[in-house]
Amino acid sequence: MKKFMPFLVLMLFLSIISCDSSNDDLVDAKNVEKLNKQKQILNKLEDLGIDPKDVTFTDNIVGEKIIVKSIEDLEKIFPKSINQENIELEEFTNKSSSKVANDNVAQYTHFASTITVPGQSMSIYYEFFFYRWALDYDSRNAINGVSAFTIGGNGVDYYIDNYDFYRNLLNYVMTINGNLRYPISIDGQNASITRPAKIVCNFNPNSNFSYIPHQHLLILGSK
Repeated sequence: MKKFMPFLVLMLFLSIISCDSSNDDLVDAKNVEKLNKQKQILNKLEDLGIDPKDVTFTDNIVGEKIIVKSIEDLEKIFPKSINQENIELEEFTNKSSSKVANDNVAQYTHFASTITVPGQSMSIYYEFFFYRWALDYDSRNAINGVSAFTIGGNGVDYYIDNYDFYRNLLNYVMTINGNLRYPISIDGQNASITRPAKIVCNFNPNSNFSYIPHQHLLILGSK
């Protein structure tokens, strides 16, 4: 029996090496499949107008996420026909949820409105406070308390990068630069997709303060 021990040890060693090699091959194959799927997803998103640099793949997504059954279904989330600038314009010349503080025009006035994200059952609520008399002097303290969030986004969030305003005849144009972030699970791959979304609001602070006539525009895919 002893004379067979070296042979048995060698066979066991070769068996372990063979098993490790098989496991490595399996891992490599899975990694190749994963990379191929991610490449297909990136190609489809780029075709839909999404910059690949705005896509981050991750192992897990915490919280709500959008589940997409196939790569082709991505077009339902990012319709190619509206992923361009200056496509969707909504006019609101009736009531916004704006109201004046203490019925004193020298106080900050609250402005709020909701704009639909084109092609989706989702909207963005945004608000800010403006100091009527400071607007005329382009004062930095003329506008504050700017915030925004999504409604019906199924996990999609809106983040503000910065904002600015300028005078346009009797109106003022408020620009909010931000990003929509989509947590998506597709074909076993999890991704966070960032989509630049700019809100441009043309409002008239000189009107009856029970409401503020305004027009607004949502520009997708642009800083």
